[in-house]
Amino acid sequence: MAKFALANLLILLVNLGALLTSLACPYCPYPTPPTKRPPVYPPKGKPPLYPPKRPPVHPPTVKPPYHPKPPKHHPPKPPSVPKPHPPYTPKPPYMPKPPVHPPYTPKPPYVPKPPVHPPYTPKPPYMPKPPMHPPYTPKPPYMPKPPVHPPYTPKPPYIPKPPVNPPYTPKPPFEPKPPVNPPYTP
Repeated sequence: MAKFALANLLILLVNLGALLTSLACPYCPYPTPPTKRPPVYPPKGKPPLYPPKRPPVHPPTVKPPYHPKPPKHHPPKPPSVPKPHPPYTPKPPYMPKPPVHPPYTPKPPYVPKPPVHPPYTPKPPYMPKPPMHPPYTPKPPYMPKPPVHPPYTPKPPYIPKPPVNPPYTPKPPFEPKPPVNPPYTP
């Protein structure tokens, strides 16, 4: 019941708010018209309705005097003579053409053909075939194979090889070579 009363109160408050706003401003005020600003550029005058004609560039052309042509005289046409029609000949009487198809001959009576298949012979009774596999023979017992590797033999002791390079010999002391060009003598 309390929720119902609260809902009614809220609806009443919303309606009162709308009523107050409508009483305060019953109509929507129109926006103020914008003021006309003075034109920055000078006003343009309207162009003349008919612009002035320009002076003629070329001298005026003078047409030659008119001389009417003499009337054309056609030769007189010969009098029209009606075309001669051939004499009327009546059409021959209609004679129907003989039929193109041969005369009807009745078909011979139907004689059924003998059957092409041979007479029915019953199949022999079913005999199962002997099995294709040989009879079962048990395998021999498993025998492990002998080892393939030879018996272990110890390696001989390691003997180092002699060095392949010759023994170290010291280089002789450096001696400068004599000059190739002879000394300058003035």
